Amino acid sequence: MSNPRTPTTVVDVGGTSLHAYPMGEATGRPTVVFEAGLGGFGAQWHHVQHRVAEHTATVSYDRAGTGGSAPAPLPRTLDAVLDDLDGLLDGLGVEPPLLLVGHSLGGLLLRCFARRRPGDVAGLVLVDSSHEHQRHATRSPRSAMAPVRLALRARGWLSTLPQRFAETPAAAEGGRGLAPDGRSFRAAEAEVALFGDLFGPSHRVPTELADLPLSVISADRRTATGRRMRRSMDEHQELQADLVRLSSLGGWCTVPGANHLSLLLDPRHAAAVAEVVLDLG
Repeated sequence: MSNPRTPTTVVDVGGTSLHAYPMGEATGRPTVVFEAGLGGFGAQWHHVQHRVAEHTATVSYDRAGTGGSAPAPLPRTLDAVLDDLDGLLDGLGVEPPLLLVGHSLGGLLLRCFARRRPGDVAGLVLVDSSHEHQRHATRSPRSAMAPVRLALRARGWLSTLPQRFAETPAAAEGGRGLAPDGRSFRAAEAEVALFGDLFGPSHRVPTELADLPLSVISADRRTATGRRMRRSMDEHQELQADLVRLSSLGGWCTVPGANHLSLLLDPRHAAAVAEVVLDLG
């Protein structure tokens, strides 16, 4: 399957230029809005978005300081991040209903966004989402940056992602976005400053979604290697099960063979994610 390069639209939101990637046409289904994980950005949704955009309008974007978007004033706050998404959708002229799809940290952000605009949200898809009570994120921001720092410095492995998973130039851009540089690290560090609002006893994430249609997609536990990784994955799976209980209309599936990143970057796994999105919408 060969897809064209994803077109970019620049939207000014409160003086910050955000890069957005609108694709597809309105067909009566909700517009699908994609939110990336910590330090991630819109092009990482390439495989999922192209499939979904064959059936409805979609939008992915780069949060401030990530991808092609300009940095925003520091420190960042949760309200500022949600304001940016509000302003971006308004700037693009996106009308409700909205189907929200968030990966990793993006899942927490979209749960907060759904509370902000409850009448506009038709459903929520959490793709291997973070959970407000996951242990590694409830520590201090300094300790929480340790795994981020390690990932951003893993140049050798990350640099292979475009070759391993990308089918097109735009998908390769999504893979390269995982590669480390000073700008991506600063963006991730700024987002870690949000952890007090997103994780731990003082989090601001809604824990009740009533009867909002909800799909939880998780990575395959069997991809974990080593005792520590398997234990961590078991804990992660328990938290994924807890996410399903947020809504009376919650459902859960695991993508066989998928890990946290391949859910977006492997075309086969991304196709499975796209099917869940389309089924909910």
